[in-house]
Amino acid sequence: MEPTWGIEGPDFLGWYLTAGCLLAASVFLLRLFTGGLLPLYRKVDPHTLAPLDLAYLSGGPFHAVSVSHWVWTHQSSGQPSTEERRFLDANWQDPLLQAVAGTARYPGSTPKSCMAEASVQGQLRDRHRRLARLGLVRGRGVMLGLKALKWAIMLLLALGVVRIIAGMLNGRDFINLVGAVMAGIFAFVVLTAKIPAITQPGIQILRELRRENQDLRPDKTAGYAGVAPFRLAVGAALFGAAGLWTAAPAYASAMGVPAAGAGASGGTYYGDPVSTSSSSSSGSGGSSSCSGGGSCGGGGCGG
Repeated sequence: MEPTWGIEGPDFLGWYLTAGCLLAASVFLLRLFTGGLLPLYRKVDPHTLAPLDLAYLSGGPFHAVSVSHWVWTHQSSGQPSTEERRFLDANWQDPLLQAVAGTARYPGSTPKSCMAEASVQGQLRDRHRRLARLGLVRGRGVMLGLKALKWAIMLLLALGVVRIIAGMLNGRDFINLVGAVMAGIFAFVVLTAKIPAITQPGIQILRELRRENQDLRPDKTAGYAGVAPFRLAVGAALFGAAGLWTAAPAYASAMGVPAAGAGASGGTYYGDPVSTSSSSSSGSGGSSSCSGGGSCGGGGCGG
């Protein structure tokens, strides 16, 4: 009886296990060296980060654009107090905010439509690169590499399944290969099921600043009652979608801000930064996505 595909079972199994171990080790090491678990970067002072840096860390690109859009809308729709004006002038002269403000002035603009603007996407890419240099998020190249390794493992698992079926049809022994494929599926789930863009130092910064700003916790019974108006923007940035929903529920509802993660922890960016037209905001590890690509819709951000 001819061996399946002209390759003896033990030879194929040895090659298969070697390839699987190399791919799994590559994912593990890449996650380890880029996840902030090793002291490869200088410690970042949380208080040196701009509010929109925190918005990006807590909710990703879409949340950073949503907070920018809301802040600009708030500034242009009324007369902020002197204290609030001073805070906004000092803290929100941010290139991303300026890019959003340059397009949000058109009727019908929304955060989603602004995500489609080239100037906004350019600022989001710059923001991600800067945060990656600080070790707070994984770089776009790293995320692309992890995604490629994930697909390679999927293809290897598919090859194993096809080999098992071919072995069954050929009357060959395939039990050992079944065990190898099952082990590969387990490794795939553990290593690639959720690869957060934010690193451990980024998560620690959010935790530290959230502890310092307990009065801005979205799960407070009184909400943001009694909180100084200019600090609402800090809560919206720091606590992800939950913070924005608490600071400006009417705005969040009208603009389609995802309500997931409205718990005490706020959002934490577990999305994919490779495409600035997608984002994720999650609380307690969950996620929800909002696409910012496609058409500008609703009059468009660009008019």
